[in-house]
Amino acid sequence: MLVIHEDAGIVIEPRIKQLVADFRKTQVSRFPIDVYPMGDGEGVRFVDSRFPTNKINKDYVLAMLYIKDGVGGTTLVIESRLISNDKYASYNEEYYTKSTKDTKKMFKLMKDFIKPYSGQEIAEKTYMGTGTEFDEWQKKPLWDARKFNNIGYEALYQEIAKLLERGVTPQTEVFKDVYEKGLPAYLEFKRREQLSPPTTHVYINPDESVILTNMKGDNKGSQTITNITECSAQMQQNIAMLKIMEDNAYVPEVGKRVTNKEFWVEGIPEVKNH
Repeated sequence: MLVIHEDAGIVIEPRIKQLVADFRKTQVSRFPIDVYPMGDGEGVRFVDSRFPTNKINKDYVLAMLYIKDGVGGTTLVIESRLISNDKYASYNEEYYTKSTKDTKKMFKLMKDFIKPYSGQEIAEKTYMGTGTEFDEWQKKPLWDARKFNNIGYEALYQEIAKLLERGVTPQTEVFKDVYEKGLPAYLEFKRREQLSPPTTHVYINPDESVILTNMKGDNKGSQTITNITECSAQMQQNIAMLKIMEDNAYVPEVGKRVTNKEFWVEGIPEVKNH
């Protein structure tokens, strides 16, 4: 479904307007794609209605369609994060564009490159920051353990002498801390060292359907389910706990809440590759 937001003060260039009208007749998506005129009416931007934005940039919008002036007249240009134009280097702005003077060819390009975000793309929006809280939580026991390794020579020799004479019972407060606090903290760190940060991304759509995305392993990919109840009992429990937390809250061995509809959760679901 395509929703066109017209601005009374902007007259959209006729070719652009006709292309959008034709595309509207053929475009089908579960959630609306919003269309907004750009500046002087020489172009429009396509926005996933689930992620509204006022920015005009391939990192924030699904695609842009506009007119470009050049030698020999004007050219139709489509810019999309789905385009990889090998005519240009990846750091060139035109790497994400394709151009033509032919409206029929442009219409085909629109069908190929104007699409809602996939589950994988939605997950990648917040994936880079998911490990920070986990890393801090994982390493804290090691930091705690290191507090007790500053042992002076005198205490060390006293302890060694007593250990040789009587056995393993600590005789100094320093070694008591190492035995009673340092060692448990170190063992807890070794346990956490075997764990991994949450890799399952959960996105709850406006119609309560759920996109599950696994970011690692052989089962990397996304699937959409009708309702959260189709998740495993453990995953439902983790999501329920995260729902009562504040945004960006991290709960060790449960997951992280990004917003009330987006979560990173422990556990790997069975997903199909996109």
